[in-house]
Amino acid sequence: MKRVICLYRVSTMKQVEDNDLPMQREACRAFAAQHPDWKIIDEKYEKGVSGFKIRGKDRDAVAELLVEAEGGAFDVLLVYMMDRLGRIADDTPVIAKTIASCGVEIWSVMEGQQHFDTQSDHLMNYIRSWAAECESVKTSMRTKTRLAQIVLEGRFRGGKAPYGYRLEKQGRKNARGHEVYEILVNEEEAPVVAHIFALSALNGYGSRKIATALTEEGYRNRNGKPFHPSTIQNMLKNVLYTGVLRSVESLSEVFPHLQIIPEMVFNHVQAQIQQHRSDYEGSRLSPVTRNGQALLSGNIFCGTCGGRLISTTVRSTHHPKKGVNPRVPIYRCYNRIQHKELCDGQSTYRADKVDAVVEAAVCEVLDRIRVIDQKDYLKKRRQQELNAARIKLRQLESSYNRAVEERKQLSSHMVDVLEGKSPFTAEDLKERMDEAKAMAKEFAQQMEAQKALLRETQLRQEAVEEHFQQLKGYAQVYQNATMEEKRRIVSALVERVTVSRGYEIHIQFRVGLDVLNSLDN
Repeated sequence: MKRVICLYRVSTMKQVEDNDLPMQREACRAFAAQHPDWKIIDEKYEKGVSGFKIRGKDRDAVAELLVEAEGGAFDVLLVYMMDRLGRIADDTPVIAKTIASCGVEIWSVMEGQQHFDTQSDHLMNYIRSWAAECESVKTSMRTKTRLAQIVLEGRFRGGKAPYGYRLEKQGRKNARGHEVYEILVNEEEAPVVAHIFALSALNGYGSRKIATALTEEGYRNRNGKPFHPSTIQNMLKNVLYTGVLRSVESLSEVFPHLQIIPEMVFNHVQAQIQQHRSDYEGSRLSPVTRNGQALLSGNIFCGTCGGRLISTTVRSTHHPKKGVNPRVPIYRCYNRIQHKELCDGQSTYRADKVDAVVEAAVCEVLDRIRVIDQKDYLKKRRQQELNAARIKLRQLESSYNRAVEERKQLSSHMVDVLEGKSPFTAEDLKERMDEAKAMAKEFAQQMEAQKALLRETQLRQEAVEEHFQQLKGYAQVYQNATMEEKRRIVSALVERVTVSRGYEIHIQFRVGLDVLNSLDN
C-alpha cells in the first residue's frame, strides 16, 4: 500500500472563502480512490500562500514535505495541479526533483504523474513552471493595471478604511451588480488626523512622541486603545490624507472631498521624517533636541571639518564657590572629540555666544517679515525660483547640444574609418559614438524633468503664499515664545550655521528668506 500525502494551496484568503480548497481536496480524494493501492495518510493546507511570491524554502508545508520525503515517510505526493507546488520557474522544478530523488512519486490530478528520468522530462517540468510563472506575472500586471484605473477614476480600491475615513454605500454597483462602498471623510476622526500632522509639522514630534502626546490628551484609536507609534508612522506617510488615492506607483489627482491635510503640510512632514534618520547628514527642518538651553539643534556645523556640532552642557568652573556650579550649554564638535584625525579645529563653543549672534540675525529677518508687503515678497520669490529653474534648463540644453554635436562629428569619421584613413578604429569610434548617444539621451531626460519643474514652479503660487503666512506667524510669536518654540522656529528658518575657530559664524537661511534682502534695496 502506497502512502499518499496531498498538498492543497490557495494564494488568497478570498479563495479560501470561495471554497477553492474543498474543491482541490475533493478532486484529490476522488483521484486517490481510483488507485486501490493508495492510502491518504496526511493532507497539508496552505491558506493564503502565494506560490509566485514565496519560494519553497520559506513555505512551512513545503519544508515539511522535504523533511518527510528524506525520512521516507510517504510514497506519493498528490496535488490538484503542479502549480500548487509553486509558480517560480527556477524554484519549483528543484523542489519537485528533490522530492522525487527521495523515491517519492509526484502526481497531479489534472496532469498525471511527473517524471524526472530524461532531459526531456526536466525540460517539460521547467517549461510547465515557467508557464505558471508567466501566468502569475500576467495576472499580477492585470491586477495592478485595474487597481490603477480604479484609483485614477477616484474610486476606493477596497480594504479597510484608514483612520480618518469611513466606508458608505451610495448606490454605485460593480460589474457583477453588487453595491460597492465609497470612501468618505470621517468627521469625528479627521480632526485627530489633523492634530497628528500638526504635532509633527509644527512641533517637530516623531511618531513615538506623538503617540505619547495623544495618550496624555485622552485620544484613543478605533479599538479604544492608545495609538501605537508604528500606526502614527504609517499615518504620517499616507498620501490619502491629501486627497490623493494611490495604488502601488499610481497616484490620482487631488480629490478635495477626501482631503484632510494640505499638500504643503504633508510634504513638510515627509521631509522631517527623512531628516529624522540617524544617517541624515544635511540640515534638519525640526530640532533633534527639544529640551535644554541651546537654541540650535541639527543645523549647526563645524567650519573646519564640516561635521555636525552637538549640544551638551559642562560645569561652568572646576572651582565652584560656595557649592554653586551650574551647567553651561555648549556646542561640541563630535569629530574633534572622537576622531581627532578628522578635525583640528576648535572643539567646543559657548552656546550663549553663538546663540546671541544667530538670534539677532533671526530677529532681524522676522522684523523684515512683519513690515514687508506680501505681494512684493511673492513676486520676488516667484521670480527668483523661475530664474534658478531657467538657468538650470539652459545649462542642460547646452550640455545636450554639445553631446549631439560630438556625435555628429564622430559620425563624420565613419567613411575615413572604412577607408583606413581615420585615427580611430571601428571599435573605438563605435564606443565613443555610443557614449555620446547615451550622454545626449541622459541630458534629454534631465531637460524634460527640468521643464516639468519649471512648469511646477510657475504654478506653485499657493504654496508660496502659505509659506509667507507661516513666516508671518513666526514673526508674531517669536519674542514671547518658549525656548522649545524658539528652537523649532529657528530650525524652520535657518538652513545651516557654521562656526569656526574664534567664533567666526556664518548663517545660511532657507530658500526664500534671501528674497528679503532684495526687497530692502
